Amino acid sequence: MTEKLPVFATVAEAFRCLRQNASCIFPYVGALIVVMVATVVIAVMTGAGALLLGRFSGFQTAPKLAMVLGVGGAMLVCGVVSLPIVTSLQRLVLQGPGARFGFAYGREEWMTLWAAIRLMAACFAAMFVCAIPLIIVLIAFKGLSQTYGLAGMATTVFVLLILPVILLQFRLYLVVPAAANGLRLTLRQSFEMTRDNSWRMFGIYVLPGLFFSLLEQVVKYSLKPGFLAAILAMLVMLSSGIIHSLVIAIAFRHFHLGGGRNEVNAAPEPLSEPAFEGPESL
Repeated sequence: MTEKLPVFATVAEAFRCLRQNASCIFPYVGALIVVMVATVVIAVMTGAGALLLGRFSGFQTAPKLAMVLGVGGAMLVCGVVSLPIVTSLQRLVLQGPGARFGFAYGREEWMTLWAAIRLMAACFAAMFVCAIPLIIVLIAFKGLSQTYGLAGMATTVFVLLILPVILLQFRLYLVVPAAANGLRLTLRQSFEMTRDNSWRMFGIYVLPGLFFSLLEQVVKYSLKPGFLAAILAMLVMLSSGIIHSLVIAIAFRHFHLGGGRNEVNAAPEPLSEPAFEGPESL
């Protein structure tokens, strides 16, 4: 039987890791905020310029296309800059303070990108499979929306489609921190490592999400809309991303190295690729 993942202890360790390594982490967070602000400004300027172009030229397609390209480009830039930080955080958990940290792209970053692509592909495939019974239920009970209303329909969609895919996603998530540490882990191996821990994997992700959602609301209603509020909102969002990256890495360390090693800044144990053996097709 797979060892149970301690939910509250894992989340608490992620916050402790953030506090202990704040001097290393937050300068990069500041750089990310600068990049995000710059890309948002560029996206807004691109959209505004496109609107002016459409107004004076009469070419109405230009504004829509430019706005799509501006927003898409901003998201792409933020993703490209954020990926090395995510992998750095997940190396920090398993390799200690001496782990490589920064914006540089190395072998681990490309492995992590490929792992994320495999994870998303598996989730989309699972969503397609789960959609089949959902369609059958909706066809069989055409009067469901009239009998139970919108809430009943939303509950049916969540139970039959969204929830199974979410639980599967968390079972497969270990491929990401494994790749960030240069280890090859298949989706099947991640699924087997997290056996009997579906809800616990769900919990370590949801608990920080609830905390930062509440914190975001506090920021939203405590400050007037403006530059400071926007910066604090970005800081809350990035802190949430940091904690989520850390809890997944801590969960991977728990299943890979065992639950006895509880301190992120403890002397790192050696990691070796032969720890994972099996097909690499998934």
